[in-house]
Amino acid sequence: MKYEKGTSGNPNGRPLKERKVSIQGRIMNLIEKNFEAIEQEVTTAAPTEKVNILITLASLAMPINK
Repeated sequence: MKYEKGTSGNPNGRPLKERKVSIQGRIMNLIEKNFEAIEQEVTTAAPTEKVNILITLASLAMPINK
């Protein structure tokens, strides 16, 4: 595979035409496939754990651009 010097400061460069790919779609597919298991975890979790689980799921579903 041909390499060219990248702008990231990596001395070895990076593969030509390789770009960072968002994993949000893959995470959403995993959430959809495992929704029943997630739902059961939320219903059996302690109240403070429920809040943390829901915050984490919301941040994965709707990321805020920084």
